[in-house]
Amino acid sequence: SPELVVIGIIRNVEEILSQKPLAQVVINGLLPRSFNKDGYLARSGSIKPSVWEDIKAINSELRMYATYRDGVSYFETDVFFKNPHVQLNQLQIEKDLMPDYFHPSPLGYTLWSEQIVKTLDTLIGDSSDYRNYNGVNGI
Repeated sequence: SPELVVIGIIRNVEEILSQKPLAQVVINGLLPRSFNKDGYLARSGSIKPSVWEDIKAINSELRMYATYRDGVSYFETDVFFKNPHVQLNQLQIEKDLMPDYFHPSPLGYTLWSEQIVKTLDTLIGDSSDYRNYNGVNGI
């Protein structure tokens, strides 16, 4: 259930903060998921129902939690949508970025990681310090 997902995520964040009280935890909102053969989020698939309403509810609760909890920030991306500014019944996942409408493609991961780096830059400063951590370029 959405409630149990939120409780589980918050419990993990609280555990991290209990062990590292000065840490800055960034919660990444749940990514979109579709069972619809064309990647539409608010339409049912052939067998399984749309889970978009649950994902939105979970992300809303996590965003609110991060707003009121010191040491916690929330991040969400719309990079996987064909057009994030359409009406709900037209909201669709971009197949090139999430071919199975569940897991990002290499390009999807690249675009997502760029959004994450921008968020981290805002929260902790210049990303050059962590982009090349252990000689690895990127996240």
